[in-house]
Amino acid sequence: MRILLIFLIALLPSLLYSEGMPSVVFNSDVLFKVQDENAFKYNAGLKVIAPDFSACAAFGINSVSFSEASSLSAGKFLELQKKTYGIKAHFRSSVLSSDLEVLAGTLCYSGSVSRLKNPGLSSGQNALSFLVFPSSGFNPSLPSFSSSEKPLSFSALYKSGNAFIPELQVYLNQNGEFVFSSVSNLPFCGISFSFTGGIFKHGFTKENSSWKLDRPFYREDYFLSFESRLSLSLEKLRMCLINGFSEQPSGKINGWTRLYTSVYAGPLVLDAAAFYCPDLTVCADGSLLEPALQFMLNPKVSFDIPCGTLSGGMIFFTDFVSSEKNAAAEPEVLNLKTAVRFQKKNLLLSLYAAYKNNFFAGEEIKSAKFSLSRSFKKIKPSLSVSVKEEKKRKIFSASVSALFKSLPLNQLSLNLENEREETKLSASLLFTGGSRSLRWNAKFSAEIK
Repeated sequence: MRILLIFLIALLPSLLYSEGMPSVVFNSDVLFKVQDENAFKYNAGLKVIAPDFSACAAFGINSVSFSEASSLSAGKFLELQKKTYGIKAHFRSSVLSSDLEVLAGTLCYSGSVSRLKNPGLSSGQNALSFLVFPSSGFNPSLPSFSSSEKPLSFSALYKSGNAFIPELQVYLNQNGEFVFSSVSNLPFCGISFSFTGGIFKHGFTKENSSWKLDRPFYREDYFLSFESRLSLSLEKLRMCLINGFSEQPSGKINGWTRLYTSVYAGPLVLDAAAFYCPDLTVCADGSLLEPALQFMLNPKVSFDIPCGTLSGGMIFFTDFVSSEKNAAAEPEVLNLKTAVRFQKKNLLLSLYAAYKNNFFAGEEIKSAKFSLSRSFKKIKPSLSVSVKEEKKRKIFSASVSALFKSLPLNQLSLNLENEREETKLSASLLFTGGSRSLRWNAKFSAEIK
Protein backbone atom coordinates (compact mmCIF):
# COMPACT_ATOMS: atom_id res chain seq x y z
CA MET A 1 0.00 0.00 0.00
CA ARG A 2 2.87 2.39 0.76
CA ILE A 3 4.33 1.77 -2.70
CA LEU A 4 0.99 2.70 -4.25
CA LEU A 5 0.74 5.93 -2.22
CA ILE A 6 4.26 6.98 -3.23
CA PHE A 7 3.45 6.20 -6.86
CA LEU A 8 0.21 8.22 -6.63
CA ILE A 9 2.04 11.26 -5.22
CA ALA A 10 4.60 11.04 -8.02
CA LEU A 11 1.82 11.06 -10.61
CA LEU A 12 -0.16 13.97 -9.14
CA PRO A 13 1.27 16.47 -11.67
CA SER A 14 -0.18 14.32 -14.45
CA LEU A 15 -3.64 14.75 -12.89
CA LEU A 16 -3.29 18.43 -11.98
CA TYR A 17 -2.06 19.50 -15.39
CA SER A 18 -4.13 17.20 -17.58
CA GLU A 19 -6.42 18.85 -20.09
CA GLY A 20 -10.11 18.87 -19.18
CA MET A 21 -11.97 18.34 -15.91
CA PRO A 22 -11.93 14.88 -14.31
CA SER A 23 -15.16 12.94 -13.84
CA VAL A 24 -16.09 10.79 -10.85
CA VAL A 25 -18.19 7.61 -10.99
CA PHE A 26 -19.67 5.93 -7.89
CA ASN A 27 -20.78 2.28 -8.11
CA SER A 28 -22.61 0.09 -5.60
CA ASP A 29 -24.13 -3.39 -5.82
CA VAL A 30 -26.04 -5.07 -2.98
CA LEU A 31 -27.53 -8.59 -3.05
CA PHE A 32 -29.82 -10.03 -0.35
CA LYS A 33 -30.36 -13.80 -0.18
CA VAL A 34 -33.55 -14.99 1.53
CA GLN A 35 -33.11 -18.70 2.24
CA ASP A 36 -32.61 -21.11 5.15
CA GLU A 37 -29.86 -18.83 6.43
CA ASN A 38 -30.33 -15.29 5.19
CA ALA A 39 -27.19 -13.71 3.75
CA PHE A 40 -25.97 -10.69 1.81
CA LYS A 41 -23.10 -9.57 -0.41
CA TYR A 42 -22.08 -6.16 -1.68
CA ASN A 43 -19.53 -4.20 -3.68
CA ALA A 44 -18.93 -0.47 -3.62
CA GLY A 45 -16.34 1.77 -5.20
CA LEU A 46 -15.48 4.92 -7.08
CA LYS A 47 -13.42 5.81 -10.12
CA VAL A 48 -11.83 9.13 -11.10
CA ILE A 49 -11.32 9.59 -14.83
CA ALA A 50 -9.25 12.37 -16.41
CA PRO A 51 -7.86 12.61 -19.97
CA ASP A 52 -4.45 11.25 -18.95
CA PHE A 53 -5.11 9.83 -15.50
CA SER A 54 -7.48 7.34 -13.84
CA ALA A 55 -7.76 6.06 -10.29
CA CYS A 56 -10.17 3.62 -8.66
CA ALA A 57 -10.82 2.04 -5.27
CA ALA A 58 -13.44 -0.47 -4.15
CA PHE A 59 -14.33 -2.79 -1.31
CA GLY A 60 -16.89 -5.51 -0.77
CA ILE A 61 -17.69 -8.89 0.66
CA ASN A 62 -18.53 -12.04 -1.31
CA SER A 63 -21.21 -13.52 0.94
CA VAL A 64 -21.88 -13.57 4.66
CA SER A 65 -24.95 -14.56 6.67
CA PHE A 66 -26.69 -11.98 8.82
CA SER A 67 -26.15 -14.11 11.93
CA GLU A 68 -22.42 -14.39 11.24
CA ALA A 69 -22.08 -10.67 10.50
CA SER A 70 -23.88 -9.68 13.71
CA SER A 71 -21.50 -11.82 15.81
CA LEU A 72 -18.33 -10.31 14.32
CA SER A 73 -16.46 -7.40 15.81
CA ALA A 74 -15.83 -4.35 13.65
CA GLY A 75 -12.21 -5.38 13.16
CA LYS A 76 -13.07 -8.94 12.11
CA PHE A 77 -15.76 -7.68 9.73
CA LEU A 78 -13.25 -5.37 8.06
CA GLU A 79 -10.86 -8.31 7.62
CA LEU A 80 -13.52 -10.08 5.51
CA GLN A 81 -13.59 -7.18 3.07
CA LYS A 82 -11.95 -7.55 -0.29
CA LYS A 83 -10.07 -4.42 -1.31
CA THR A 84 -9.16 -3.43 -4.85
CA TYR A 85 -7.52 -0.24 -6.07
CA GLY A 86 -5.40 1.08 -8.87
CA ILE A 87 -4.11 4.10 -10.75
CA LYS A 88 -3.27 4.64 -14.41
CA ALA A 89 -1.34 7.51 -15.99
CA HIS A 90 -0.73 8.23 -19.65
CA PHE A 91 2.25 10.23 -20.92
CA ARG A 92 2.57 11.38 -24.52
CA SER A 93 5.65 12.73 -26.28
CA SER A 94 4.95 14.68 -29.47
CA VAL A 95 8.69 14.98 -30.13
CA LEU A 96 9.33 11.24 -30.04
CA SER A 97 5.82 10.45 -31.30
CA SER A 98 5.40 7.81 -28.59
CA ASP A 99 3.10 6.96 -25.66
CA LEU A 100 3.81 5.54 -22.20
CA GLU A 101 1.10 4.14 -19.96
CA VAL A 102 1.85 3.26 -16.34
CA LEU A 103 -0.43 1.32 -13.99
CA ALA A 104 -0.19 0.21 -10.36
CA GLY A 105 -2.55 -1.50 -7.92
CA THR A 106 -4.49 -4.76 -7.77
CA LEU A 107 -4.49 -4.91 -11.55
CA CYS A 108 -6.25 -7.36 -13.87
CA TYR A 109 -4.42 -9.13 -16.70
CA SER A 110 -5.78 -11.08 -19.67
CA GLY A 111 -4.41 -12.12 -23.04
CA SER A 112 -1.17 -14.08 -22.93
CA VAL A 113 -0.97 -14.27 -19.11
CA SER A 114 -4.45 -15.77 -18.97
CA ARG A 115 -3.56 -18.31 -21.69
CA LEU A 116 -0.38 -19.42 -19.92
CA LYS A 117 -2.49 -20.19 -16.84
CA ASN A 118 -5.39 -21.78 -18.74
CA PRO A 119 -4.26 -22.85 -22.24
CA GLY A 120 -7.23 -24.99 -23.35
CA LEU A 121 -10.13 -23.94 -25.58
CA SER A 122 -13.44 -22.80 -24.14
CA SER A 123 -16.74 -24.23 -25.38
CA GLY A 124 -18.82 -21.36 -24.01
CA GLN A 125 -19.10 -19.48 -27.31
CA ASN A 126 -22.52 -18.65 -28.74
CA ALA A 127 -23.24 -20.37 -32.09
CA LEU A 128 -24.00 -16.99 -33.73
CA SER A 129 -21.15 -14.95 -32.29
CA PHE A 130 -18.00 -14.42 -34.32
CA LEU A 131 -14.78 -16.04 -33.18
CA VAL A 132 -12.72 -13.58 -31.14
CA PHE A 133 -9.04 -14.18 -31.80
CA PRO A 134 -6.77 -14.22 -28.73
CA SER A 135 -5.30 -10.79 -28.10
CA SER A 136 -1.57 -10.12 -28.11
CA GLY A 137 0.25 -8.98 -24.97
CA PHE A 138 -1.28 -9.29 -21.52
CA ASN A 139 -3.54 -6.18 -21.55
CA PRO A 140 -3.24 -4.74 -18.01
CA SER A 141 -6.31 -2.90 -16.75
CA LEU A 142 -7.64 -1.27 -13.59
CA PRO A 143 -9.91 -3.51 -11.51
CA SER A 144 -13.67 -3.03 -11.78
CA PHE A 145 -15.55 -2.35 -8.57
CA SER A 146 -16.69 -6.00 -8.47
CA SER A 147 -13.29 -7.59 -9.30
CA SER A 148 -11.80 -10.16 -6.96
CA GLU A 149 -8.80 -9.19 -4.86
CA LYS A 150 -5.45 -9.72 -6.60
CA PRO A 151 -1.78 -9.17 -5.68
CA LEU A 152 -0.39 -5.65 -5.86
CA SER A 153 1.41 -5.17 -9.17
CA PHE A 154 3.06 -2.56 -11.38
CA SER A 155 2.79 -2.44 -15.17
CA ALA A 156 4.09 -0.23 -17.99
CA LEU A 157 3.26 -0.11 -21.71
CA TYR A 158 5.34 1.70 -24.32
CA LYS A 159 4.01 2.35 -27.82
CA SER A 160 5.95 4.13 -30.54
CA GLY A 161 4.47 6.11 -33.41
CA ASN A 162 6.80 4.14 -35.72
CA ALA A 163 5.02 1.03 -36.97
CA PHE A 164 8.33 -0.86 -37.19
CA ILE A 165 9.13 -0.40 -33.46
CA PRO A 166 7.36 -3.04 -31.34
CA GLU A 167 5.00 -2.24 -28.50
CA LEU A 168 6.57 -3.20 -25.15
CA GLN A 169 4.75 -4.33 -22.01
CA VAL A 170 6.12 -5.29 -18.59
CA TYR A 171 4.69 -6.10 -15.18
CA LEU A 172 5.95 -7.06 -11.72
CA ASN A 173 3.80 -8.09 -8.75
CA GLN A 174 4.37 -8.36 -5.01
CA ASN A 175 4.95 -12.13 -5.26
CA GLY A 176 8.05 -11.49 -7.37
CA GLU A 177 6.44 -12.61 -10.65
CA PHE A 178 7.80 -10.77 -13.67
CA VAL A 179 6.41 -10.81 -17.23
CA PHE A 180 7.63 -9.11 -20.41
CA SER A 181 5.78 -8.83 -23.74
CA SER A 182 6.68 -7.49 -27.17
CA VAL A 183 4.05 -6.88 -29.88
CA SER A 184 4.88 -6.11 -33.52
CA ASN A 185 2.25 -5.18 -36.10
CA LEU A 186 3.69 -5.15 -39.61
CA PRO A 187 2.04 -2.47 -41.77
CA PHE A 188 0.36 -3.15 -45.12
CA CYS A 189 0.43 -6.97 -44.82
CA GLY A 190 -1.89 -7.74 -41.88
CA ILE A 191 0.75 -9.73 -39.95
CA SER A 192 1.15 -9.43 -36.19
CA PHE A 193 3.73 -11.15 -33.99
CA SER A 194 4.07 -11.09 -30.22
CA PHE A 195 6.18 -12.79 -27.59
CA THR A 196 5.38 -13.01 -23.88
CA GLY A 197 7.60 -14.60 -21.27
CA GLY A 198 8.13 -14.45 -17.54
CA ILE A 199 8.53 -16.21 -14.22
CA PHE A 200 5.52 -17.39 -12.20
CA LYS A 201 5.41 -18.59 -8.61
CA HIS A 202 3.57 -21.80 -7.72
CA GLY A 203 4.02 -25.03 -5.77
CA PHE A 204 3.26 -26.42 -2.32
CA THR A 205 4.06 -24.66 0.95
CA LYS A 206 4.01 -25.88 4.54
CA GLU A 207 0.40 -24.70 4.84
CA ASN A 208 -0.94 -26.87 2.00
CA SER A 209 1.58 -29.74 1.86
CA SER A 210 -0.36 -31.85 4.40
CA TRP A 211 -3.44 -32.12 2.17
CA LYS A 212 -4.05 -35.09 -0.11
CA LEU A 213 -2.40 -34.16 -3.40
CA ASP A 214 -3.68 -34.89 -6.91
CA ARG A 215 -0.12 -34.57 -8.26
CA PRO A 216 3.48 -35.17 -7.10
CA PHE A 217 4.63 -32.81 -4.38
CA TYR A 218 7.03 -30.03 -5.35
CA ARG A 219 8.15 -27.02 -3.34
CA GLU A 220 6.92 -23.54 -4.15
CA ASP A 221 9.35 -21.82 -6.50
CA TYR A 222 9.60 -19.63 -9.60
CA PHE A 223 9.04 -21.32 -12.96
CA LEU A 224 9.47 -20.01 -16.51
CA SER A 225 6.52 -19.79 -18.92
CA PHE A 226 6.40 -18.14 -22.34
CA GLU A 227 4.42 -18.06 -25.58
CA SER A 228 4.65 -16.78 -29.16
CA ARG A 229 1.68 -15.55 -31.18
CA LEU A 230 1.57 -15.09 -34.96
CA SER A 231 -1.55 -13.84 -36.73
CA LEU A 232 -2.57 -13.01 -40.30
CA SER A 233 -5.54 -10.80 -41.13
CA LEU A 234 -6.75 -10.55 -44.75
CA GLU A 235 -10.08 -9.55 -46.24
CA LYS A 236 -11.45 -13.12 -46.54
CA LEU A 237 -9.12 -15.00 -44.21
CA ARG A 238 -7.88 -14.65 -40.62
CA MET A 239 -5.47 -17.04 -38.90
CA CYS A 240 -3.71 -17.13 -35.54
CA LEU A 241 -1.08 -19.60 -34.28
CA ILE A 242 -0.03 -19.67 -30.62
CA ASN A 243 2.69 -21.85 -29.10
CA GLY A 244 3.11 -21.92 -25.33
CA PHE A 245 5.74 -23.48 -23.08
CA SER A 246 5.97 -24.01 -19.31
CA GLU A 247 8.86 -25.15 -17.15
CA GLN A 248 7.92 -28.21 -15.09
CA PRO A 249 8.98 -29.01 -11.50
CA SER A 250 11.17 -31.76 -12.99
CA GLY A 251 13.06 -29.15 -15.04
CA LYS A 252 11.52 -30.28 -18.33
CA ILE A 253 9.86 -27.80 -20.70
CA ASN A 254 6.37 -28.84 -21.86
CA GLY A 255 4.51 -27.16 -24.71
CA TRP A 256 1.07 -26.71 -26.20
CA THR A 257 -0.37 -25.25 -29.44
CA ARG A 258 -3.52 -23.29 -30.35
CA LEU A 259 -4.69 -22.61 -33.91
CA TYR A 260 -7.56 -20.33 -34.98
CA THR A 261 -8.99 -19.80 -38.48
CA SER A 262 -11.85 -17.71 -39.87
CA VAL A 263 -12.96 -17.85 -43.51
CA TYR A 264 -15.44 -15.38 -45.01
CA ALA A 265 -17.40 -16.34 -48.16
CA GLY A 266 -20.28 -13.96 -48.76
CA PRO A 267 -23.03 -14.65 -46.21
CA LEU A 268 -21.17 -17.70 -44.87
CA VAL A 269 -18.55 -17.49 -42.10
CA LEU A 270 -16.59 -20.54 -41.00
CA ASP A 271 -14.73 -20.34 -37.68
CA ALA A 272 -12.48 -23.16 -36.50
CA ALA A 273 -10.07 -23.71 -33.62
CA ALA A 274 -7.82 -26.49 -32.37
CA PHE A 275 -5.71 -27.11 -29.27
CA TYR A 276 -3.06 -29.76 -28.66
CA CYS A 277 -1.08 -30.59 -25.52
CA PRO A 278 0.87 -33.88 -25.73
CA ASP A 279 2.05 -34.13 -22.10
CA LEU A 280 0.75 -33.77 -18.57
CA THR A 281 1.62 -30.13 -17.87
CA VAL A 282 1.79 -27.90 -14.82
CA CYS A 283 0.65 -24.46 -16.05
CA ALA A 284 1.85 -21.01 -15.01
CA ASP A 285 -0.56 -20.83 -12.05
CA GLY A 286 0.22 -24.34 -10.81
CA SER A 287 -2.93 -25.94 -12.25
CA LEU A 288 -2.64 -29.34 -13.90
CA LEU A 289 -3.41 -29.74 -17.62
CA GLU A 290 -3.91 -33.29 -18.86
CA PRO A 291 -2.79 -34.31 -22.37
CA ALA A 292 -5.56 -33.12 -24.68
CA LEU A 293 -6.62 -32.63 -28.27
CA GLN A 294 -9.57 -30.26 -28.82
CA PHE A 295 -11.46 -29.21 -31.94
CA MET A 296 -14.10 -26.52 -32.50
CA LEU A 297 -15.99 -25.92 -35.75
CA ASN A 298 -18.52 -23.09 -36.05
CA PRO A 299 -20.23 -22.41 -39.42
CA LYS A 300 -22.81 -19.62 -39.55
CA VAL A 301 -24.77 -17.83 -42.22
CA SER A 302 -26.75 -14.60 -42.38
CA PHE A 303 -28.93 -13.32 -45.23
CA ASP A 304 -31.70 -10.83 -45.85
CA ILE A 305 -35.28 -11.94 -46.43
CA PRO A 306 -38.25 -9.72 -47.41
CA CYS A 307 -39.31 -9.15 -43.80
CA GLY A 308 -35.91 -8.86 -42.08
CA THR A 309 -32.58 -10.64 -41.53
CA LEU A 310 -32.27 -14.35 -40.75
CA SER A 311 -29.13 -15.87 -39.18
CA GLY A 312 -28.23 -19.41 -38.23
CA GLY A 313 -25.22 -21.17 -36.78
CA MET A 314 -23.90 -24.39 -35.25
CA ILE A 315 -20.96 -25.29 -33.00
CA PHE A 316 -19.30 -28.69 -32.93
CA PHE A 317 -16.81 -29.06 -30.05
CA THR A 318 -15.00 -32.22 -29.01
CA ASP A 319 -12.34 -32.87 -26.41
CA PHE A 320 -9.96 -35.85 -26.54
CA VAL A 321 -8.32 -36.17 -23.13
CA SER A 322 -5.70 -38.82 -22.41
CA SER A 323 -5.80 -39.86 -18.76
CA GLU A 324 -5.75 -42.96 -16.60
CA LYS A 325 -9.48 -43.43 -17.26
CA ASN A 326 -9.09 -42.72 -20.96
CA ALA A 327 -5.77 -44.25 -21.97
CA ALA A 328 -6.87 -44.61 -25.59
CA ALA A 329 -7.54 -40.88 -25.86
CA GLU A 330 -11.10 -41.39 -27.07
CA PRO A 331 -13.50 -38.41 -27.20
CA GLU A 332 -14.30 -37.45 -23.61
CA VAL A 333 -16.55 -34.45 -24.21
CA LEU A 334 -18.91 -33.74 -27.12
CA ASN A 335 -20.61 -30.36 -27.22
CA LEU A 336 -23.16 -29.38 -29.89
CA LYS A 337 -24.90 -26.00 -30.11
CA THR A 338 -27.24 -24.46 -32.64
CA ALA A 339 -28.97 -21.10 -32.88
CA VAL A 340 -31.38 -19.23 -35.15
CA ARG A 341 -32.00 -15.49 -34.99
CA PHE A 342 -34.51 -13.24 -36.76
CA GLN A 343 -34.10 -9.45 -36.69
CA LYS A 344 -36.40 -6.77 -38.10
CA LYS A 345 -35.65 -3.16 -37.22
CA ASN A 346 -36.21 -3.02 -33.44
CA LEU A 347 -37.39 -6.63 -33.05
CA LEU A 348 -35.03 -9.50 -32.17
CA LEU A 349 -36.10 -13.14 -31.82
CA SER A 350 -33.65 -15.96 -31.01
CA LEU A 351 -33.82 -19.74 -30.54
CA TYR A 352 -30.98 -21.76 -28.98
CA ALA A 353 -30.42 -25.47 -28.38
CA ALA A 354 -27.43 -27.30 -26.88
CA TYR A 355 -26.33 -30.87 -26.15
CA LYS A 356 -23.31 -31.90 -24.08
CA ASN A 357 -22.12 -35.43 -23.35
CA ASN A 358 -19.26 -36.23 -20.99
CA PHE A 359 -18.75 -39.86 -21.95
CA PHE A 360 -16.44 -40.91 -19.12
CA ALA A 361 -18.40 -39.12 -16.39
CA GLY A 362 -21.63 -40.49 -17.84
CA GLU A 363 -23.26 -37.05 -17.86
CA GLU A 364 -25.65 -35.68 -20.46
CA ILE A 365 -26.91 -32.09 -20.56
CA LYS A 366 -29.68 -30.92 -22.89
CA SER A 367 -30.95 -27.35 -23.02
CA ALA A 368 -33.13 -25.05 -25.11
CA LYS A 369 -33.83 -21.32 -24.90
CA PHE A 370 -36.18 -18.81 -26.54
CA SER A 371 -35.62 -15.03 -26.26
CA LEU A 372 -37.52 -12.02 -27.58
CA SER A 373 -36.75 -8.31 -27.31
CA ARG A 374 -38.22 -5.14 -28.80
CA SER A 375 -36.92 -1.58 -28.68
CA PHE A 376 -39.31 1.33 -28.28
CA LYS A 377 -38.64 5.03 -27.94
CA LYS A 378 -38.21 5.03 -24.14
CA ILE A 379 -38.08 1.36 -23.17
CA LYS A 380 -36.58 -1.93 -24.35
CA PRO A 381 -38.38 -4.96 -22.86
CA SER A 382 -37.09 -8.52 -23.27
CA LEU A 383 -38.29 -12.02 -22.41
CA SER A 384 -36.47 -15.34 -22.27
CA VAL A 385 -37.61 -18.87 -21.41
CA SER A 386 -35.31 -21.87 -21.10
CA VAL A 387 -35.34 -25.51 -20.04
CA LYS A 388 -32.37 -27.66 -19.06
CA GLU A 389 -32.17 -31.41 -18.44
CA GLU A 390 -29.21 -32.74 -16.44
CA LYS A 391 -28.81 -35.96 -14.43
CA LYS A 392 -32.56 -36.68 -14.65
CA ARG A 393 -33.21 -33.17 -13.35
CA LYS A 394 -35.31 -30.69 -15.30
CA ILE A 395 -34.69 -27.02 -14.62
CA PHE A 396 -37.11 -24.46 -15.99
CA SER A 397 -36.26 -20.77 -15.95
CA ALA A 398 -37.85 -17.58 -17.23
CA SER A 399 -36.76 -13.97 -17.09
CA VAL A 400 -38.29 -10.61 -17.91
CA SER A 401 -36.25 -7.41 -18.09
CA ALA A 402 -36.65 -3.84 -19.26
CA LEU A 403 -34.15 -1.12 -20.13
CA PHE A 404 -35.40 2.41 -19.58
CA LYS A 405 -34.09 5.47 -21.40
CA SER A 406 -33.72 8.89 -19.74
CA LEU A 407 -34.95 7.61 -16.36
CA PRO A 408 -33.16 7.16 -12.98
CA LEU A 409 -34.36 3.55 -13.05
CA ASN A 410 -32.14 2.22 -15.83
CA GLN A 411 -32.91 -1.51 -15.69
CA LEU A 412 -35.43 -3.84 -14.10
CA SER A 413 -35.21 -7.64 -14.22
CA LEU A 414 -37.18 -10.56 -12.77
CA ASN A 415 -35.99 -14.19 -12.92
CA LEU A 416 -37.72 -17.42 -11.99
CA GLU A 417 -36.05 -20.82 -11.75
CA ASN A 418 -37.87 -24.02 -10.90
CA GLU A 419 -36.50 -27.51 -10.28
CA ARG A 420 -39.04 -30.09 -9.13
CA GLU A 421 -40.46 -28.65 -5.89
CA GLU A 422 -37.73 -26.07 -5.43
CA THR A 423 -38.23 -22.55 -6.80
CA LYS A 424 -35.85 -19.60 -6.81
CA LEU A 425 -37.03 -16.08 -7.53
CA SER A 426 -34.65 -13.18 -8.09
CA ALA A 427 -35.11 -9.52 -8.94
CA SER A 428 -32.81 -6.57 -9.51
CA LEU A 429 -33.10 -2.81 -9.95
CA LEU A 430 -30.38 -0.64 -11.48
CA PHE A 431 -30.49 3.10 -10.86
CA THR A 432 -28.22 5.59 -12.63
CA GLY A 433 -27.90 9.34 -12.49
CA GLY A 434 -25.69 12.38 -12.13
CA SER A 435 -23.99 14.83 -14.43
CA ARG A 436 -21.08 14.68 -16.83
CA SER A 437 -18.55 15.25 -14.03
CA LEU A 438 -20.28 13.22 -11.31
CA ARG A 439 -22.15 9.99 -12.04
CA TRP A 440 -23.50 7.18 -9.88
CA ASN A 441 -24.80 3.64 -10.41
CA ALA A 442 -26.64 1.66 -7.73
CA LYS A 443 -27.90 -1.91 -8.13
CA PHE A 444 -30.16 -3.69 -5.63
CA SER A 445 -30.84 -7.43 -5.99
CA ALA A 446 -32.68 -10.06 -4.03
CA GLU A 447 -32.89 -13.87 -4.21
CA ILE A 448 -35.66 -15.87 -2.58
CA LYS A 449 -35.23 -19.62 -2.38
